[in-house]
Amino acid sequence: MALQDSNPERRNLLLISLCFVVFILGGGSIPKDEMRLQVISVSFSRPEVLNIIVCLVFLWFLYRYRVVNRNSFLKEFREEINGLRNKRFLKKFIEKSIGHPLAPRVASKQANETGMLIEWLRWHKGCLKACVIEMKLTRDDLGRISGQGKVDGGLKEIISLTGFKGWLVGLRLLVVCFMEQPSFSSHIVPYVFAFFAIGLWVNEYIF
Repeated sequence: MALQDSNPERRNLLLISLCFVVFILGGGSIPKDEMRLQVISVSFSRPEVLNIIVCLVFLWFLYRYRVVNRNSFLKEFREEINGLRNKRFLKKFIEKSIGHPLAPRVASKQANETGMLIEWLRWHKGCLKACVIEMKLTRDDLGRISGQGKVDGGLKEIISLTGFKGWLVGLRLLVVCFMEQPSFSSHIVPYVFAFFAIGLWVNEYIF
């Protein structure tokens, strides 16, 4: 992630976390006797105060990042996971679950065509769920779906990605989402670095 991050809270948390990690893993230490900064001719006879101040600054950056971005990840994640509803491996699982094929994305034009489409994909009560609904379809000259509308009294089914195969499909969707979409690196990775730094600090100075 670039240092000129557009999110200042994320940038600050990442920078101070990386400083903690490098300092501890690199075997850094603050001398117990007087410490001098030659560049600006300042000396510290109580360097332990610097430790406390740095820790307070770290906690402040963590708090600020949490407050400012606490709802951003869920909002972006919902949009990103829903955007994966047309992945081929998911559609195969859905087709096996409902017992008949979904409407193809490209096909020859037909009058009054209807077909089953995945309306949404979302995380709900501990698992991924997909809503499959019957739609009226219109296609362009290339056979691609150009319009759709709900069928009055049409079929509608909620498919839960449960069971061994369902969990595998859900896990694959999460991996694809984290690898291809920005929400994971933008919102989760800063927490990973922060708590890794906290763990190193606790191990180094408490245990």
